[in-house]
Amino acid sequence: MAKAQLEVADALKDRPPPIIRQGPSNQTQALGGVSLLRCQASGDPEPTVTWRKNGASLLGKDPRFSLLEHGSLQIQSTRLSDSGLYTCVATSSSGETSWSAYLDVRDSTDFLDFMSHNATALPGPPSKPEVTDVTKSSISLSWEPGPEAGSPVSSYVIEAFGQSVSNSWQTVADHAKTTEYTVKDLRPNTVYLFIIRAINAQGLGDPSLMSEPVRTQDISPTAQGVDHRRVQKELGDVVVSMHNPVVLSSTSVQVTWTVVENPSQFIQGYRVLYRQTSGLPSPGPWQIQDLKVASERDITLSGLKKGIVYEIKVRPYFNEFQGADSESMTALTMEEAPGAPPQQVTVLTVGSDNSTSISVSWDPPPAEQQNGIIQEYKIWCLANETRFHVNKTVDATIRSVVVGGLQTGVQYHVEVAAGTSAGVGVKSKPQLIILGAELRDVMTGSEGNNSISDVVKQPAFIAGLGGACWIVLMGFSAWLYWRRKKRKGLSNYAGSVLHLYSCRYIPKGQRPDQKWKVTRAVESG
Repeated sequence: MAKAQLEVADALKDRPPPIIRQGPSNQTQALGGVSLLRCQASGDPEPTVTWRKNGASLLGKDPRFSLLEHGSLQIQSTRLSDSGLYTCVATSSSGETSWSAYLDVRDSTDFLDFMSHNATALPGPPSKPEVTDVTKSSISLSWEPGPEAGSPVSSYVIEAFGQSVSNSWQTVADHAKTTEYTVKDLRPNTVYLFIIRAINAQGLGDPSLMSEPVRTQDISPTAQGVDHRRVQKELGDVVVSMHNPVVLSSTSVQVTWTVVENPSQFIQGYRVLYRQTSGLPSPGPWQIQDLKVASERDITLSGLKKGIVYEIKVRPYFNEFQGADSESMTALTMEEAPGAPPQQVTVLTVGSDNSTSISVSWDPPPAEQQNGIIQEYKIWCLANETRFHVNKTVDATIRSVVVGGLQTGVQYHVEVAAGTSAGVGVKSKPQLIILGAELRDVMTGSEGNNSISDVVKQPAFIAGLGGACWIVLMGFSAWLYWRRKKRKGLSNYAGSVLHLYSCRYIPKGQRPDQKWKVTRAVESG
């Protein structure tokens, strides 16, 4: 009987933690609107769902926040202070699983939620993953793609659960491009379960069925050096608590932590994991930076993106053995002015020939050079005289605008720039337009400017035109010279003939009707 109870207890212990089938996605919401953060979890036993904001428990503190029937969070009358990292936590007796997303609330009356996805267009679950190879620190998997509901599948995410590793599902591979993958850096002699999710343009789809349990190979006795079971147990009992990250600059954050429970002699160092959680449809892949001195408790993450929210956590390690993760915390790097101008700027006239308005449209600067959240766009229409200048500022959600009040016959240079909370960024290349002129439109953003005025101003065009004129002039001069020479030759010939027939010599005593040619006399003189 005791043996049977022990087997039941072990069976309960080996149950995997809950699976969040659909979690929240990053979204941007207008001030005063209603935001819905999805969370649908399953498991045995049935999990309970709670929510955190920036690591702190959320529900019960504000009547605007309500938990819907299936675990989703609804926020009424959104405020600017509601912006932050929201985490859905599904908990049961077998463990817990979390899923985070960033909510950005902006002060705009005509804003649309462009970051939310259409759940019906998410990819279907892949097939149950099959194990194809196992070593002491890696497991190779293969699977078949699931049905494509919307756009094509771009990559796959692999999650793993190991009872001795953690009490939650961990992402072990981001953006796997094929249906085969080898998961590395696993613990020796450890049982793992795996699930696969597909990603398309709309977001992350439902998970596959769980794989069969698979155990990594054990370390050989000669390579162990220490009792690895003892190492794993002690590392698993260590509790690490992170302090609030300190933002040092637009690209660096200082991370500090404390071991609050069960410090172990086997802590060889600490592994700091961080990932981007804003500016993307779903959180980016985890990046790792190791601190290899066990006595130190702080590290500086550098080379970060500007104006981006990062999720950060810390775990202790000893060789290939790893302890439990700390609670994750977030940090927002400082913003800077955009480092690139808006793209594909187009300037067109509007209305009749006497119109005083133009239409200006553009695309945002490249994402990697936005250096924060774009808050506005500035448009400058600059004339030769300041009294004719016209400027305009529009919200970040606007991509085109009509600018009026310009003067006909005046040459304008049109420029556009994006702005963040840190300031206005690089201006676009000035675009020339003259209202009421024969050249009506100027379209830019590419190198193929077909303006006739630009062509005729090129030195090569001017030199070619001058050369052609010189050739024509020289040809005309040669023809004129040849024509005049020919005329002169004909005139001399006609004079000689007349002289020949008008000169006669009548010898004395001859009849007047007898003609004598004096050709020789004429030729000689």
